[in-house]
Amino acid sequence: MNHYKLVAGLLVLISAVLLIILPKFGFLPGWITTAIFVALLLGLVFFAVLSTYEGQIETLLSHVAGVIGIVAVVGIVSYIGGARFLGLLGLVGVIGLIGYCIYNPCTRAISRLTWRSAFRFRFFWVMAALLVLAVIGLPLMVKGDGTSEGMAQILINYTLNFSFFFLGAGTLWFAAGSMAGDIEDAQIQMIATKPVARWQIWLGKWIGIMGLNVMLLALVYVAVYGMVKYKGHEMTSNRLEELKVEVRWDDQNQSTQDRDNQIFRMALTRNLEVFERDEEGNMIPAGEDLGERSRLESSYDAIVMQRPDVARHITRFMDQQRSTNARPKLKSSETLLSEIASIQENKMRKQVLVGRDEFRLKDVKYVLGQNDPIVPLEENIDVEGMKAAINKQIQGVLAERQRMGQSMASKGEGFEIPQELTAAELEVITNQVQMSFRLATQSIEPRRGLQFQFAKPRGFRLGEEGRLNLQFSFEDPTLGSGNSKLHRFWFMYGNEDNDRIHQTGTFLSAAKQHELSLEARQYDANTNLVSILATNDMFNLTVINFPTTPDGSRLKIPFLNDFTGEINDENVKIMYIESGFIVNFLRACGILLAWLGLLAALGLSAACFMSFEVSAFACIVVLFMATWGAEKMKIVIQDETIMTTYTMEGERQKSFLDWFALPMFKLASPILEAQRAYSPISDLSEGRSITWDELLKAYSYTWGIFGWLIGGFGTIIFTQRQLSITSSQT
Repeated sequence: MNHYKLVAGLLVLISAVLLIILPKFGFLPGWITTAIFVALLLGLVFFAVLSTYEGQIETLLSHVAGVIGIVAVVGIVSYIGGARFLGLLGLVGVIGLIGYCIYNPCTRAISRLTWRSAFRFRFFWVMAALLVLAVIGLPLMVKGDGTSEGMAQILINYTLNFSFFFLGAGTLWFAAGSMAGDIEDAQIQMIATKPVARWQIWLGKWIGIMGLNVMLLALVYVAVYGMVKYKGHEMTSNRLEELKVEVRWDDQNQSTQDRDNQIFRMALTRNLEVFERDEEGNMIPAGEDLGERSRLESSYDAIVMQRPDVARHITRFMDQQRSTNARPKLKSSETLLSEIASIQENKMRKQVLVGRDEFRLKDVKYVLGQNDPIVPLEENIDVEGMKAAINKQIQGVLAERQRMGQSMASKGEGFEIPQELTAAELEVITNQVQMSFRLATQSIEPRRGLQFQFAKPRGFRLGEEGRLNLQFSFEDPTLGSGNSKLHRFWFMYGNEDNDRIHQTGTFLSAAKQHELSLEARQYDANTNLVSILATNDMFNLTVINFPTTPDGSRLKIPFLNDFTGEINDENVKIMYIESGFIVNFLRACGILLAWLGLLAALGLSAACFMSFEVSAFACIVVLFMATWGAEKMKIVIQDETIMTTYTMEGERQKSFLDWFALPMFKLASPILEAQRAYSPISDLSEGRSITWDELLKAYSYTWGIFGWLIGGFGTIIFTQRQLSITSSQT
C-alpha cells in the first residue's frame, strides 16, 4: 500500500511541474504538456483504484460499468432538460437515507463518535473561534462608503464569504482527516467488524459532520444578524448625537420654541410623518398646546411649499374640527429628532435587510395615446420603410463591390469580386435592418407610450404597506449625459381586467435609475382595501411620454436586448417584498449548508482510497476545477478545441485530445454551471429574495445529483477496501 501511495504522490508532483513550470519556460509545446498532464492524472486514478481493488478485477469492472452508467444517465437527462426532475428524485432518496440512518442506533453511534472526535481534537472550538473572529473582527477593519446600505452590503458580503471559506476548508479537512485517520489508525476496523454495513459507516460520519456544520452555521447566523442590527443601531445613535449638536439641544441660550421649530422643519424636508395618529390612522386633536400651534403657524408657508400633502391633511382635519377649532397634534421634538436620526437605518432595512423579488416581464405593447388603443410592437414598425432600408443597404453593398472591382481591374489584378449577393448575405442584411427597426420601438414619441405586462409570481402576497416598487431608466437621445432636464411622464397601472386603476404623473431626469412606489390596492364593492392582483395574474403598467409642450423630445426606455432583440427585464422591473431578512437569511444559510454537505461527501470519498495528505490535495484540485475550470470549459466548448495557438492561415489549431475533452466538457459544463449559479451571498447582500424554489433547486442539484455521484463513488470504494489490521497497527 505504501508503494502505491509513493507512486501516486510522485505522479501528482510531476504533473504539477509539467503543468506549471514547463509551459512558462517553453520547454515543451502546450499540447504535449496537456497530453502528459492528462495521462498522469489518469495514471494516478488508475493506481489509486487498483490499490483498492487489488485481486478483485471482476468487482472493479462491474463498479466501473456502474459508474459509467450513472454518468451516462445524468448526461442524457441533463441534455434533454430533465436534470431538475432527476435531482428531485435523488433528493427524495437522500432524505430517506438520512432519516433511516438517524433512526438506526448503529449509525447514530457512529455520528456521536464523529462529534466526540471533533471536540477531542478541538476542531469545533477552533472553527467557532475563527467564525466569531470573521464576523466581529472584519466589520471593525473594513470601512463602508458612508451609507447605511453600503455598510450592510459590505458587512454581509465580507463576513459570510470569510465564514464560508473557513467552514468549507474546515469541512474538507475534517472529513478527509476523520476517515483517513480512522483507517490508518485501525479505528474503522473495529467498527467494520460489527453488524453494520459499510455505507452506513460512511453516512454516519457524513451526518455527524453535517451536525457540526449546522451548529456552526447557526452560530454564524446569530452573529451576523446581531452584528448587522448592532451596526444599524450604532449608526442611528451616532447620528442622533450629531443632530443634537446641530440643533443645539442642550444650549440654554436658545429658546425651546426656536429649537422645536427647527426640528419640525427638518422633519418636513425629509418627508417624515409629523402628526400623531390613533390605531386607525386618524390624526389626533392637539388641545390647547400653544407650542404646537406656534410650530404649525410659523411653518405653514414651508409646509405649503415643501409638503403640499401635509397641508391638505391639515386643511381636511381643521374642516372636520371646525366646531372646536382644534389643530392636529404633532409628534414631540424628541420623537422627530429620533426619526430623523434613524432615516439611514430604516433605509438599510427597506433596501438591504429584506428579500425583494420581481415580477417577470412577459410582453410589451405600444400605446398610441392616453385614451387610444394598445397594439403589439410589430404594428408600430414601418414595414414599407424597413423594406426601403433593406433595398438601400443591398444597393450600397453592390455599389461598393462594383467600385472595388473597377479599381482592381484598373490595377491589372486578376482577382474578381462577385457582383451579386448570395442568399446567406441577403439574409444577414435583412436581419440587421429588421433588428434596427425592432430596437427603434423602444423610442416613444410625445403623447405616446409603452405598456409593460408583468406576470404575477407564484405565491405572491402583497405586503402590509400595499405597495410595489417600479425600477426603470430612460434616455433622451437629444441631450448629453450630464444634462439634468426634467421630463414629464404619466403612469397608469392595474390588472388585466382594468389597466387604469391608478394614474399619476411625475417629472424625471434622463440617464438615471429611478425607483417609484406604486399603490397596489383598490376598494372593493364593500369599500375594503384589497390587492389589485387578488384575482388576476397580470400587472399592466403603462408609461406615457407626456411633455408639457407639444414639441417634446422622443424618449427611449430600453427593454430589448441589443443583440437578440428579445425582451430584457433588467431595465424595467416591478419589485415587491417577498420576505423579511430573517427568512431570507435562513434560506441563504440553507444553500450554504447544501454546499457544505457536498464538500463533506467529497472529503470522505477521497479519504476512502487515499491518505489524508493525498485526499486533501485531490479535493483542492477538484474544487479548483469546479470553480476556475468551469469558465475554461466554456471557452473550450466555444472554440471547439483545447488549443490556444493558431495556424499560419489564422485558424485555431486542433489537438488529438479534442475528441475526448469536448464531449466531457459539454457534459460537465452545464451541470457545473447550474451548481455554481446557486451562490446566495450576493443576493442576500443586495436585498434580493432567495426563494423557496431556488432553495429546492440548490438541494436538487447539490445533493440529488452530485451527492449521489460523489457519495455513491465513495461508498463503493469504501465497501471494497480491505480493512485488515496489520502488525504495525497492533
